[in-house]
Amino acid sequence: MTTEKPFLNEDQIIRHEAFESWLAHQTLFDDSFFTVFFHNKSVATSMVRTLLESEEVRLAHSATQVEFRNPGFKTCRFDMLAQTSDGQLVVTEVQKALAEGPPERWRFYSSILDTRMPLKAGDEYSGLPETWLFVIFPTDPIGDGQFIYRFERRERFSHRPMGDRSHIVYINAAKATAETQLGRMVLSMRCDKADDMVYNEFVDWMRDLKTGNVAKEYEKMLINEFDPMWDGVRDRVEAIGERRATKKEQDRIARNMLLRGQPKDFVSQCTSLSAQEVDEIARSLGYGG
Repeated sequence: MTTEKPFLNEDQIIRHEAFESWLAHQTLFDDSFFTVFFHNKSVATSMVRTLLESEEVRLAHSATQVEFRNPGFKTCRFDMLAQTSDGQLVVTEVQKALAEGPPERWRFYSSILDTRMPLKAGDEYSGLPETWLFVIFPTDPIGDGQFIYRFERRERFSHRPMGDRSHIVYINAAKATAETQLGRMVLSMRCDKADDMVYNEFVDWMRDLKTGNVAKEYEKMLINEFDPMWDGVRDRVEAIGERRATKKEQDRIARNMLLRGQPKDFVSQCTSLSAQEVDEIARSLGYGG
């Protein structure tokens, strides 16, 4: 959003500049930007086609930040949930740090896809849809140096697949190359500029979102994603000034800001930490940016 904003007071100018800085640094590894980007069904369809390796895929539905609540128990929120026209359910999760994705989390997420299906008394279990859970990590989640890790239930000794049509797939972004469509997509997800992308299906929409060439609906969505983060950052910055924060407190604030998708230079400015110190904290988080 680079449009001139007349008659802004000082606080509004600071907020607007912070928004521009935040937006300029956003990639598809940032939850907030991912949420807005894939609200567009066309690019959501491109992603699912690439993940399933089929240009024939059509989406019946897709949505971002889909939440399933179970009162008294843990809530599950999918970054993106899509249903294909032939009934397959496809979840895409993007992680900025390895620590955010223990295996038990994906077991839980995969199980939610089954428990939320409306099988009625007398229905055949074969009526359950085929389910896919794709988790894209910034670095290698297993350590075997592969780009893709596919997990399915198999018999331990014969390795015969169980055939339950439930799949969990890890993608190691650090091993992505431009040799495949999936590799190009993952490489492009790490870019904060449309011109750096090598996955053509994302380029135009990335450029439109970054320059503000979008409908008011999407402008509002971006601002709604930014405002809570900005309010929290502003409150923490004021707290630092009031109590002359210790180094430990500054590190804690920087860590939280990085996990919320704030750009490193903005984190440095807000916490008074050096660029090198912010880089060290980012590395400790396994930050993929």
